[in-house]
Amino acid sequence: GHEHYREQLKKMEDEYEDDFSDFVYIHPAASFADEKANHPSASFDRTIEKMQKAIALHSIQKKPKKDRGKMRDPKYRDYLNRGEYNPFLHNAWRLMGEAQYLKGDFLASAATFSYIERYFNWLPELVAEAKIWQLRCYTALDWNNEAENVLARLKESELTTNDLRRQYNTAYADYLIKQRQYEKAAPMLRQAWKATKRHQK
Repeated sequence: GHEHYREQLKKMEDEYEDDFSDFVYIHPAASFADEKANHPSASFDRTIEKMQKAIALHSIQKKPKKDRGKMRDPKYRDYLNRGEYNPFLHNAWRLMGEAQYLKGDFLASAATFSYIERYFNWLPELVAEAKIWQLRCYTALDWNNEAENVLARLKESELTTNDLRRQYNTAYADYLIKQRQYEKAAPMLRQAWKATKRHQK
């Protein structure tokens, strides 16, 4: 599923032809929000199906047997309160949400990343990334109130890696452009451009 995702993403970014007579989309997938726009030909259905199957087959939601000797440890209590005990399954949820966005199914992607934000709260970097993807989805849908709510929840202190900062700068720049706040968007775009590689640069 991941290999298929990488192949389709490369195809999308390499083959998509931007329309330079209008604003260029922050990513080819964003064009799906406009019926009149030129749309990418890549397909992410297989990736989504594979991730749905992985989640269905490998999810572990049954709570482990309590160790009474560890109940005073707050970290152990937090562990017992999790909704998912497969330590790798969050990767399937994230890849499914990304594939849904790239397919142009922004509503489904926003729902997936909202789920990730709520149910994988012991993975702070993943939660921050989920908020950024929600921002991208709501911006594509022109759901300004929802986008602003995400921005209010996403704190500067959560952007703990260069990749999170790049993703945030890209998503926030896109939001500002949609709001016609071009002077605010410009420095965000410059920073995103510096950190972006390959064709998407």
